[in-house]
Amino acid sequence: MIIQSTRCPECGANVDVKDSLSTFKCEHCGCLLTIDGQSQSLIKAKVRVKEMEHETERTKMRLADEKDKRDSEQATKIKTLKLGLRFYLILMGILIVLLAGVTISQSFHTNKMDKMVTEIQQDIADGRYDEAEVKIESLGSDYDISDMYKWWKIRRTLRKQLKEAKKADSKK
Repeated sequence: MIIQSTRCPECGANVDVKDSLSTFKCEHCGCLLTIDGQSQSLIKAKVRVKEMEHETERTKMRLADEKDKRDSEQATKIKTLKLGLRFYLILMGILIVLLAGVTISQSFHTNKMDKMVTEIQQDIADGRYDEAEVKIESLGSDYDISDMYKWWKIRRTLRKQLKEAKKADSKK
C-alpha cells in the first residue's frame, strides 16, 4: 500500500492519502476529498467487479440454456408419450372392431348352425333320412376351431337320432 501526503484545501492540514482509496475525509476538518484519477487498487477492484458481473451473466445464460434444453427434452418426451398413447388407442380401437366383427360372425354362424340342426331334426321326424344324413355330414364343416368339440357332439347326437329313427321306421 502506497501512502501519499497532500494538504487539505479547506484547512491546510497535512492529509495522508492511501493508495486503495480515491475518496476520503480530512481527519482535521472532515472535508470530503477526491483524488484525481484512480488508485491501482481501485482499478483492480473495478476490473474484478466487472469480471464478476460478466461471469454472473455467463452463468445466467448457461442456466437459461440448460433450462431450455431440459424443457425441450421434456416436450419431446411428452410428444413421444402422446404419440404412443394415440397409437395404443388406435390399436385398441382396431382390436375392438375386429373382436366385435368376430363375435357378430360367430353369432351369425352359430344361429345358422342352430337352424340347420333344427332342419335336420325335422328331416328325421319327417322320414327324409337321406337329406338328414347329407346335412349332418356338412354340419359344422366351416366351424371355428374353438367350436369343434361342440359341433362334433351335436353331429354325433344327430347321427344317433337318425339311426334310431331308421331303426324304428324299419320295424313298422
